[in-house]
Formats: sequence, C-alpha cells, structure tokens
Amino acid sequence: MTGEHTVHGVAHRPDAVDALALPLYIEVFRSVPTLLLVYVFLFALPGLGLNLPIAGKLIVPIILINAAVIAEIVRACIAALDRGQREAGAAVGLTRGQTMRPVLLPQAIRLVVRRWSPSWSRSSRTRRSGTWCRTRS
Repeated sequence: MTGEHTVHGVAHRPDAVDALALPLYIEVFRSVPTLLLVYVFLFALPGLGLNLPIAGKLIVPIILINAAVIAEIVRACIAALDRGQREAGAAVGLTRGQTMRPVLLPQAIRLVVRRWSPSWSRSSRTRRSGTWCRTRS
C-alpha cells in the first residue's frame, strides 16, 4: 500500500506510471515519423475495426506526436532547474507533487517560453521586415 493513493476510487501508483508508461509513450511517439503514424491511422486502424472520421485520422496522430515532443521539452526544462529548488521544497515539508506544481512548474514554463519565443519573434520579424521591404521599394 506504500506509495498508493486513491483517484476516483481506484488505487493508483504514480511512480509505476511515471517510471514505465510515460517515458515509453514519449520515446515511441517522438521516434515514429509523422507520416507513418498518419498512414497507420488511415489504413491499419480501420482494418482492425477502429474507424475514425477522416479529420480524426489526420489530426490525432499529429496531436500524439506533438504532445510527446512538448512533454519532452517540459521534462528537459524541469531537469534543467537547480536541484536546490527541489531540496527547498523538501526542506519545508512539501511532497514531490506539492513541490512540482507551485515551485518547479512555473519556473520550467518560463524556460519553455523563453526557448520558444525567439523563434516566434524571429519569424514574425522576418514577415514584417519582408512586407516592409516590399512596400518600400
């Protein structure tokens, strides 16, 4: 019973899920090419009896792959945080989850946004300067 808690009346072991299922999902969906997964959803799943609408066959594989990529980016940003943040949460008596939500995740999200924002601003700046150059000449 150690390490278990009840979620909606079902015993749940978060360590087992964290240690096995989530890394497996991330590694599988990060390594499978998007086009191959779309082909699986378009042709293989209907043969197995799972028939989705065409939009679902095209959108769900892309969502699965992008979710795995984003999960890996967030995981890497959490791992990049200083170990002292975790230790400070443990020192004041917070559990791992209590430390994660209010202490680590906000800092990790800042790192994620900081890593992605240069590409967003660079692409929008390029579009604006390209438009400016065309209208000025």
